[in-house]
Amino acid sequence: MGIVEEFARRSREQDAATLMEGRNGRDDGKARIVVGNSVDPALVETKLSGITLYRGRILNLRVDGVRLPSGKRTNREVVEHAPAVGILAENDQGEILLVEQYRYPVGEVLLEVPAGIMEPDELPLETARRELQEEIGFDAEHFDEMCRFYTAPGFSDEVLILFHATGLFPSALAPDFDETIRVVPVSVRELPDLLCQGRIKDGKTLVALCRFLCRKMTCQTEAGTEC
Repeated sequence: MGIVEEFARRSREQDAATLMEGRNGRDDGKARIVVGNSVDPALVETKLSGITLYRGRILNLRVDGVRLPSGKRTNREVVEHAPAVGILAENDQGEILLVEQYRYPVGEVLLEVPAGIMEPDELPLETARRELQEEIGFDAEHFDEMCRFYTAPGFSDEVLILFHATGLFPSALAPDFDETIRVVPVSVRELPDLLCQGRIKDGKTLVALCRFLCRKMTCQTEAGTEC
């Protein structure tokens, strides 16, 4: 088992244990998604105060007063966001199933991997399966965690977990009423051109496609065959 796979396994076990603690009443019921980096005390900023300015359906906005490692004080604006998942869905025809949808904040139609926000009672894998069914009408026999990362750590605590889904089979759930989505199959051979031409502007999709291609290149180098 490689380093990435071993880390993914440990993270999944920790997520499950944390969620069970919440269900058993030993904490506030919110599962903390772990990314895995260590903390250097010499770089830590200490929270001194905090006030929530806005509470929304998927995010909150708060302003914290903090003490810097130098001893000086400043404010940090923080967007609290529920964790989310993204799914790189690969079918048996050698295609990646992406989705096109209009993103109101940027005013553009973007090409993305299927994705969605975790519900309070869900584990990442459960969210991945649900979102795949809602957005492209498929479930999958295999879900392998690719990586997890902070989407915008300068101002948000959102964590995104990426899965690689294979063994797709039809299994549709009703889509969300506020999402209009078009499924776009893209050949794996087209992915490098898609990236180099700048057609992918969504961060999670860039990470997913680059991680996928890097893994294929590593397999080809080590074994002389694709994986």
